[in-house]
Amino acid sequence: MNELELILTDIFKCSRTNLYLNASSVVFKKREFKSFDRILRNRGRGIPLQYILGYTEFMGLGLKVKKGVLIPRPETEILVETIIEKTKNLRLSAKGEKTKNLTILDIGTGSGCIAIALAKFLERVDIIATDISKEALDLARENAQSHNVVENINFLQSDFFIHHFFKTKIKFDIIVSNPPYVPTFEIGIFDNTTAKEPKVALNGGIDGLDFYRRLSKYAGKFLRKGGLLFLELGYGQAEKVKEIFSQGWTIEGFKKDYQGIERVCIINYG
Repeated sequence: MNELELILTDIFKCSRTNLYLNASSVVFKKREFKSFDRILRNRGRGIPLQYILGYTEFMGLGLKVKKGVLIPRPETEILVETIIEKTKNLRLSAKGEKTKNLTILDIGTGSGCIAIALAKFLERVDIIATDISKEALDLARENAQSHNVVENINFLQSDFFIHHFFKTKIKFDIIVSNPPYVPTFEIGIFDNTTAKEPKVALNGGIDGLDFYRRLSKYAGKFLRKGGLLFLELGYGQAEKVKEIFSQGWTIEGFKKDYQGIERVCIINYG
């Protein structure tokens, strides 16, 4: 939906379909005008619409969002869809028998969108979702509870692998991350609404690749044999990420988004 549709469906508490089917009966009264005016004023100040409304949609799931937590993007849905597609092979052992629950680590979970969608659309998964922000984790837990998947997800406040939990030398089937990948100087230049989002969730350093370097150095220690690392990428970063993961890793492929940008990288350790 475009922004006007989102605003109107929120004001009139209806679906997009009902908005058009009942367009002739849509009447702006004092309450609706006040809500519309408030939303437009806030948008004029550069506040993202999702923060104004307090929610967004991801993979068909309604998620709460608020200032201080990164807003889920449609591009990240491609990351989740790629994991769902690839897990079909991981489900089977060498003998063709079903394995135990898939273990998944989501690094930088934010609103919890990736972990929640995977827990919702995959059967038999155990997910660890980490974030450096307690505010983000509190919101992610709330979102997980609203979708009845909180029992499948363990939320940990951690910067990469520093939490004591990782000293157990646990191995995951899948590690996934939508890391900060925006070069520092680009934040807010092409989309002024990103300037209102948390810098820690966007800032990938001078060239946008700091977190990929850290992942290439440490993530392999926590992947089981045959496990996969799934990463979301920024525009024009595919070749550079391929170089970063050239030692000890095998690039299995890339997935393009709807604009033809190589948006998801699939990597095998070893």
